[in-house]
Amino acid sequence: MSRGRFAGFTIIELLVVMAVCSILIALLLPAVQAARESARQVSCSSNLRQLGLALHNYESSHGVFPPGSQVQDFSGAHSWSKSFGWPISLLPFIEQADLYSQFNTDLDAQIHHRSWTSKPIASYSCPSDPNAGVVDWSTEIIDPYFGDFAKGGWGTINYPGVSGTNGWIPTRQPTACGSIAETSLGKGLHDGMFFGNSAVRFRDVTDGTSSTLFLAERGVTLGWGKWGGAGDLANCPMGITDVVLPGVVEGMESTGGLRPALGLLDDRGFWWSWHPGGTQVLHVDGSVRMVSYSVNRNVLSSISTRGRGERFSEY
Repeated sequence: MSRGRFAGFTIIELLVVMAVCSILIALLLPAVQAARESARQVSCSSNLRQLGLALHNYESSHGVFPPGSQVQDFSGAHSWSKSFGWPISLLPFIEQADLYSQFNTDLDAQIHHRSWTSKPIASYSCPSDPNAGVVDWSTEIIDPYFGDFAKGGWGTINYPGVSGTNGWIPTRQPTACGSIAETSLGKGLHDGMFFGNSAVRFRDVTDGTSSTLFLAERGVTLGWGKWGGAGDLANCPMGITDVVLPGVVEGMESTGGLRPALGLLDDRGFWWSWHPGGTQVLHVDGSVRMVSYSVNRNVLSSISTRGRGERFSEY
């Protein structure tokens, strides 16, 4: 009985096939990743548009846009920290009315509402950001009045509000921010859309709604970016950091503005995103666009204000 020959791959042929497959995968993988990021970016842009519509609806209902934070009188220990940032005020307008009903404005926004501020909100999270959703920013610091309230998860936000062109002015008297804004030190302090006890209306945006920024995207970074936190209340404009971000600090290239993330604490003071090349912004008219990291700082400063007379349709 004769033996038949069995057809098969030689080792050389198998290696060649594997090499070709590896090359094809290497070529296709970046395209797949780019397609996924493109889809995430579209979803992120959609979130901004939804927030723009919600802000418009809030203004229609209340006659003003929500304050950057609601600053209380500085009459005792921690009374100033009862601030409720605009993301809390906006909850009923993004289909979160049940969650909003759990908040008591007579109590502290962060300390007394940890059961709710630890919840993720899809409209506040950019899917491109791996840190978005809920982040544990546990700290060893124990508050002498309220214990370890800061421990545990916090719901995040990727879309800080734009407060204007001035940076952070330190103060231990939060309610003094209004008077500071009238001084040369406070130039530009309240010239954006959000700040402490702000009550900006459509008619106050004299630069034009298409030329004024509402929100700008920023990645969650090093403990900054809580939707239920009022931010660093030891600075003006009140409500900055977690929920309100300054535009461009005049004359200071190192603080404020737009640049890629560097993995530093300073990242909290800039706009940046996980998208390639820039970050997305929302204008007061509800339009969304991508802004390049190479944008001119003077233009960025101009579109951060609502009534200085500068107008830019393209940038």
